Amino acid sequence: MPYKLFSSRAVRWYLPTVFLCGFSYCSVFADEAPSKDTIKQVDASTRRIEVRDSDSLVLQYPDWLKQVKSLDPAVMRVSAVRPDRLKVQRVAQGTAKLQVLDRSDHRYSLEIVFQDSTGQR
Repeated sequence: MPYKLFSSRAVRWYLPTVFLCGFSYCSVFADEAPSKDTIKQVDASTRRIEVRDSDSLVLQYPDWLKQVKSLDPAVMRVSAVRPDRLKVQRVAQGTAKLQVLDRSDHRYSLEIVFQDSTGQR
């Protein structure tokens, strides 16, 4: 009788788990790939950000974020890139407010102005 290392039931459960862990491990590195977006550091003194010549911007905060509120979705769309980074994309020209709360309970209130290259809003 040949030696059997794993039962067929163990193989059915083990192999998919290995593949899923491998894919999620690789996706972590895919998120770390450099993007073409400009990264803007946000601190307590940041109140206003002007975005020209670009349709998106990445905002990096000093700590992980708990709550994000975009007050004008007609002007911009906000999505999470990492726990401490947000990607802000232009929907239309104009001004929009963004309110953020991090895990240390620091509040950030930003006014983001999307302009074209001539400076018009």
